[in-house]
Amino acid sequence: MKKVVFIILGILLVLSMVSVGCSKKPTQNVTPTQNITGTLEGITGQNVTIVTSQGTQTFPIASNVTSFLAGTACSLDEIQQAATGNVSYNCTLVIDQESGEAIAILVTK
Repeated sequence: MKKVVFIILGILLVLSMVSVGCSKKPTQNVTPTQNITGTLEGITGQNVTIVTSQGTQTFPIASNVTSFLAGTACSLDEIQQAATGNVSYNCTLVIDQESGEAIAILVTK
C-alpha cells in the first residue's frame, strides 16, 4: 500500500513540475524601437528631417516626443532655432517601429 502511495505522489510531483514549466510566461509590454543617426536638417511642422548615409530622411514626430539639445531637455522650437544657424548638429532619433514616429530626438554638436 505504501508503495502505491509513493508512486502516485511521484506521478503527481512530476505532473506538477511539468505543468509549471509549460505554463505561459508573462509578456512584457515593450515597444520595439530603432535608432537613426545623421545630421539634423530641420524640423517643420510635426516632422524632423535628418541627413543619413542613405540620404535625406523625414520622420513624423510623436505627440509625446522627448527632445534634448546638447544633453539638456528642450522644446522642438529650440531645436529648430539651433538648426537654422551655421552650426552642424548630429542627431539621433529613436523611432517607434509600430507607428514609425520619432519618440525621442537627441541633438548634439
